[in-house]
Amino acid sequence: MIYKESGMGPQKKAYVLEFLNRKGFTVDLDTLDNIIENAVLELNAEK
Repeated sequence: MIYKESGMGPQKKAYVLEFLNRKGFTVDLDTLDNIIENAVLELNAEK
């Protein structure tokens, strides 16, 4: 949880994309958005 302020979504996504790229993964912003959306849906379904 590096970015705790609200409205930091774009910075969070940029950090994740850079981190994954450094690890050798190629992920674009649309794919990342889909991954996040699916994770949120799963978390909400578990409640």
